[in-house]
Amino acid sequence: MDVSEREFAGYFRARHDAVRRTACPMCGDRDRASFVPAPRWDAASRGRRSTVMPAHLGPIMIARTRTLGLMGTPKGERRRQELVTAAAELLRAGGFDAVRHRAVAEKAGLPLASTTYYFESLDDLVTAAVELTSREELGEGHQQLEAAPAELPELVLDLLLGPESRGGGLEAVLLRYERLVGAGRRPYLAPLMRALRGELDTLLADILARAGHPLDEVALRDLVSLVDGAVISALIEADPDPRAAAREVLLRHL
Repeated sequence: MDVSEREFAGYFRARHDAVRRTACPMCGDRDRASFVPAPRWDAASRGRRSTVMPAHLGPIMIARTRTLGLMGTPKGERRRQELVTAAAELLRAGGFDAVRHRAVAEKAGLPLASTTYYFESLDDLVTAAVELTSREELGEGHQQLEAAPAELPELVLDLLLGPESRGGGLEAVLLRYERLVGAGRRPYLAPLMRALRGELDTLLADILARAGHPLDEVALRDLVSLVDGAVISALIEADPDPRAAAREVLLRHL
């Protein structure tokens, strides 16, 4: 028996005797074993080893796991949420181009392959990040409305231009509108954006009604279009305070 044959025959013993209880290099799970890869014993391979995916991450097991919903374990849900949170932070700071598999994994402190383990594609991860970002803003808007702030029009501007625009300046508003326009270049986001727009309109209508300016659906859409137009014009002209331009149009038409 030559060397390659001995290597092949000893594989099965090594597979059980040399299991390393380390973090899986694919999904980062320290509770699973990373097994010794099986060598190929044939003339073409000439005794060279081939990398084998750990048994728990084989294609059949991944399909079965997703079918049975086993990714819904507490650990899996926690890691998935960490990835979504990291992607949302990158999205807010740098737009869609900043959301990449490696960048998200590094920011979350998880292995690179975890992004494809918990999300079938980058589009799915981006969608989750957009939804998280938007729903956090809507939730904050509802909380502020319940607190009955004195300046309700400023809450409207927060929802349209982003709370980051309160400090003034061009960059925060520019980044937000670039993100909104960029969503239009990603058709897979269209259903989510339509649903979020409906929730935003409902919240805006509640705020304006509380402020003594009830508007029907058409009038509300017209008002938002006027504010958006003022903002875009200010961005084109590099106005240092686009929020001030939006405020002027909003108050003039209430």
